[in-house]
Amino acid sequence: MAAKPNIDDLSFSELEELNQQTQDRMKAMRELDLLKLLEEVTQLVKDRNFSLEEVFGVKTLKKVGKRVSKQKYKNPENGSQTWSGVGRTPNWLKKLEDEGRNRGEFLISTNEKK
Repeated sequence: MAAKPNIDDLSFSELEELNQQTQDRMKAMRELDLLKLLEEVTQLVKDRNFSLEEVFGVKTLKKVGKRVSKQKYKNPENGSQTWSGVGRTPNWLKKLEDEGRNRGEFLISTNEKK
């Protein structure tokens, strides 16, 4: 596990940004966990010679789970900060746009996504 950051010296706006990053990361991890669980349940149902329709009334469990969005934008100052373009605009992107920068500058190229 990584070392815990020292938050005592952070400003309110830095704490807000850290909180948003934490919430975004937790949401993404939960969505990934859900997708893994759905794959496991699907395999278990098949291994027991049932169909998903017999057990759940659906042909695929992926309809039940949320889809994880591909990341579309990346912070040029911190490559670990990305955004899918869905939901609330992250603080780092708002700040750059307030400085007059264009959102298109931060698009992740198809080569980077691989």
